[in-house]
Amino acid sequence: MTPEIAATHPLVHEFTETLAVCGKLLDALYLVIRTTSSLGIPRAALCLPDPAIDDKLVVRLSLGMAGASNKVLAPSAPGTVAAFQAYTSGHTLWVKNYAASSYQATDLEEYLRISGAVHIPLSAAADHFPLTSGLLIAVPRIFDDTTPAVIAVLEHICRIFAEHLPRLAPIPAFPERKTAEQLPWQTELFTALHACLNTSNIEELSHLTLDHCRTLTGSEFGFVGYRDPATGFLVTPTMTRNIFAQCQVAGKTVVFEKPSGLGGWVLDNRFPIIANDPFSHPASVGTPPGHLPIRKFMGVPCVSQGQLMGMIALANKDSDYNHQDLSIVQAFADIYGAAVARFLSERELVESRNRLISLYENAPCGYHTITPDGRIIEMNETALALLGRTRKDTIDQLNVNDLLTTKGQALLAEQIQALKRGAAAPIELHFTRTDGSRLPVLHSVTQITDQRGFTQMIRCTSVDLRQRQHAEERIRSLNRIYAVLSGINGAIVRLREPAALYQEACRIAVEVGGFRMAWLGLADAVNGEIRLSAQAGAVDGYLDHLHISLNEDEQGCGPTGVALRQGQHVVCNDIAADPRMKPWRDAALALGYRASAAFPIRVAGQVLGVFNLYADTAEFFDTTELNLLDELTQDIGFAMESMENERQRKQTETALQQQKDILDRTSRLAQVGGWEFDVATGSGFWTAETMRIIGVTPDVSATMSAGLTMFHGEMRQRLERALDTAIKHAQPYELELEITTSAGSHKWIRTVRQPIVENGRVVRMEGAIQDISSRKHAQLRARQSEILLDSVFQVLPDLFFLIDPDSTIRDYRASRDADLYVSPAVFLGKRISEVLPLEVAQQFDDSIALVLVHGKLVTYEYSLLMSNGLRHFESRINRLPGTAQLIAVVRDITERKHAETALSQLNAELEQRVTQRTTEIAAVNAELETFTYSVSHDLKAPLRGIDGYSRLLLEDHLQQLDEEGRLFLHNVRHGVEQMGQLIEDLLAYSRMERRNLRGVALNVHDLLTRIIAERTADIDARHGRVVMDFDPLALVSADPDGLALVLRNLLDNALKFSRLDTPPLITITAETGEQSLILAIQDHGIGFDMQFHDRIFEIFQRLQRAEDYPGTGIGLAIVRKAMQRMGGRIWAQSVRGEGTTFFVELPNYITFSNQ
Repeated sequence: MTPEIAATHPLVHEFTETLAVCGKLLDALYLVIRTTSSLGIPRAALCLPDPAIDDKLVVRLSLGMAGASNKVLAPSAPGTVAAFQAYTSGHTLWVKNYAASSYQATDLEEYLRISGAVHIPLSAAADHFPLTSGLLIAVPRIFDDTTPAVIAVLEHICRIFAEHLPRLAPIPAFPERKTAEQLPWQTELFTALHACLNTSNIEELSHLTLDHCRTLTGSEFGFVGYRDPATGFLVTPTMTRNIFAQCQVAGKTVVFEKPSGLGGWVLDNRFPIIANDPFSHPASVGTPPGHLPIRKFMGVPCVSQGQLMGMIALANKDSDYNHQDLSIVQAFADIYGAAVARFLSERELVESRNRLISLYENAPCGYHTITPDGRIIEMNETALALLGRTRKDTIDQLNVNDLLTTKGQALLAEQIQALKRGAAAPIELHFTRTDGSRLPVLHSVTQITDQRGFTQMIRCTSVDLRQRQHAEERIRSLNRIYAVLSGINGAIVRLREPAALYQEACRIAVEVGGFRMAWLGLADAVNGEIRLSAQAGAVDGYLDHLHISLNEDEQGCGPTGVALRQGQHVVCNDIAADPRMKPWRDAALALGYRASAAFPIRVAGQVLGVFNLYADTAEFFDTTELNLLDELTQDIGFAMESMENERQRKQTETALQQQKDILDRTSRLAQVGGWEFDVATGSGFWTAETMRIIGVTPDVSATMSAGLTMFHGEMRQRLERALDTAIKHAQPYELELEITTSAGSHKWIRTVRQPIVENGRVVRMEGAIQDISSRKHAQLRARQSEILLDSVFQVLPDLFFLIDPDSTIRDYRASRDADLYVSPAVFLGKRISEVLPLEVAQQFDDSIALVLVHGKLVTYEYSLLMSNGLRHFESRINRLPGTAQLIAVVRDITERKHAETALSQLNAELEQRVTQRTTEIAAVNAELETFTYSVSHDLKAPLRGIDGYSRLLLEDHLQQLDEEGRLFLHNVRHGVEQMGQLIEDLLAYSRMERRNLRGVALNVHDLLTRIIAERTADIDARHGRVVMDFDPLALVSADPDGLALVLRNLLDNALKFSRLDTPPLITITAETGEQSLILAIQDHGIGFDMQFHDRIFEIFQRLQRAEDYPGTGIGLAIVRKAMQRMGGRIWAQSVRGEGTTFFVELPNYITFSNQ
């Protein structure tokens, strides 16, 4: 390929344009390598001479040659080196096979086992350089017929790059060679370098390096800086004092976030720079105001093992900076870079050691080390704190047996013996603290032996078990709360009277929940206090003199009064010390009350009462119990609301019937009928007046198609167009059309339609129809009469006035029978203000002024009290073309105004009917929910009987049954337990249907952490792990309880359906989009076939046998219902035998808030 053809290659054009905008040498080097790769060359090295090492060729950038960068090229063997020959001659040199060639390879080529290469010099087309400015070593995959064309393109690219190199590289590529006689400074240089090597810190090193560089080069100013590894900023611990003291730059600093100008160029390109005329250099940005003048500049990067560590900058040498100066500073730069790397590594090592010590001392569990005879020789701060001891009185002072009882000493001895035999399981020990109390711990041991296998020391780990014991007590307490919740929910389903429900709730709280006392009070606004409605437990007259006020006085500032006013629960976990309990403290303590909590009862969003619970131990109520009890009072409030709704339902039905009768009579009087149609099905209904107007009987189905059959020709086309626009664009319409009734008669009707939009689309049409045949016939007769009696102006319904700019009426045209305010004889030749009332005349004058100023049509409305009553008019005024006069067209719009009023009234009536229908639907839904609860409760009754009798058989007649009989009896009880759980799940499913789910901001990570903590025992029992890997600050909009229910079910399923041979691993990740967050819960369990994907979310559907995997088949149905209610969705992906991933999508909190 000729050079002319190579120059037309597309890559050459792209390379030229991109190189022209490159401002950094490093960017240009990357461009050459990238273009070489685009031409199909797999391996290449771009080499430039380095003045710091006698212009030896250094690999600045490489392709497919690991470790080649910054390598200095050298001969691999004596003889003519192909790379050096091409570099010095300025001509491309091909070596297809070094073994068969007279040329030698470089050590780099030898190391990389390159058998052949093409060496292309970087020579400019013009004579910008006395010699070649660099070399590109290209290694083709194979040498074939296409290789010459590729090399021709690369030669052209190298020539273009060489032409731009003077702009990109500040140092002449070929400085003059120095002779041996010119190097007396080397002895002084070596002495200075040796001094720098012996410094103890970066600051001292920086000071010494700068002092020597300034002295050896004769520079006036300078600074030495290192690159902070954490921020990437350039930190200059030392700077020439006369620079910083005399510098007047605003905001001067010794820490540079991103240096610019010549210094920035050195750091960006990792290449030294000499600028004896700094301001003419392309990279120069000048000096800021107040900066000391810079006449000459030299900058050298400090690099260690390919990493940029800092730079040395010098300025204002009396003579020009030269090759000798660069060599001196480059030597210091190498020492400085290596030393900085060492200092930073040592600093990181110290910090790492301190972190490990801190982790050991502050670990969540105790560590101590003992000798084989039990002497304590080491103990971390955590262990000392747990025992209440100090290091001084423990280390080498105590034997571990001094802290144990006799039984504990025996257990520890057995554990150590087991350890010596090979393995020792953790044991529970009780250490004696300094205050005499016992500290329960889970104790583990490991041993350190010498080369002969003898034990030298034993390392012990102690995990505090007090929290676990406390958690077990909390579980027992929560079980009681759950039993109360279940019992009261059963009462809600069973009972229909509020008073009976209140009393049953108090009884269950005391008898089932173990509370000392419970009472329920309702707000009595008339008497200004909370009225007692039900009570249970140890009362003994306590409530007779309670008298809790609704006001913020002493009697109203207790837990009950505050809960009622603030609408949130109020806890008093220590009655003896809580000042709010002062009025009732003595009586409460005498009855054994130690803690109390008051829970507001909301009915339809308003707090109407308070449910109060008293416990016999202090600090009884925690967050989990309070959340459950809050849910309980919400259920009581819902039950109260349902009972009230049931009472009002019958009243509403009666009122609805009365309103319907009134609406029917009104429709007949106004001759206006109503209708409604569903867009999807076309079905709907007509009112009685509508059927009378269109002439159909009640047995005719009300459909859109039946209605359209009464319109023909143009009338039908107009109606269909308006109907299509209304459905597609949700636009209402009003039409006057002619119909043919089913009896064959013709009528004119006025129809008004209003589209009803749900979820962004029209779902049904509502409207009204009026028989306007009489008016239409009258209009037709009047129009025919006007045609016969008058000419052009006479046929128009408007009044036409010719007016001067001063509002004088010059002419008038209208129908002869037009109803005028005054006769033409009165107003012709007079100003409007002389004819019309002042207010109307002022409107005319203002409109005329607007037309005269803007030259545009002005339209406005006004009213006049005429002989036939108040009439409404529309006036349109504009200039009469070609004259100074104006034309006013006045139209009577009284009928339109009346029609608009009638339409508005009709719309209000239709809106009222929609509200009534909504109320009816809500009442029906409430009935269905009550029915669900009743059925669930009735199913429980026989189960309790079966459970009781089967238990009696086990207790009293077990010995009379043979083994098969006992098996049958156990199967019966197991079936009862499964049925009970099924009913509870049905209740949960029903509750999810009816409860109001709130969309609040929720931190998913925190919620999952709490749920996993609840399931710790189950996870540990299966030796499983749960891994969460997503943003801990991600927020979604969801109901807290609803989302918690979803996540618990999915976590339980992942544990339940794990494989028996593998500990469960559950991975939880999340992906946040613009609108929503998708949570993925992945397990490695048994999985399922994806053809059953939809089936798993249906109620009572199971893919596995109940004997293998217990459950009711309702859990995922509840999950899907909860997600639907919260505006989210759930789906799954699974491979049978490999595991399942459930995806939960919820709206982001910010997106939900904007909506």
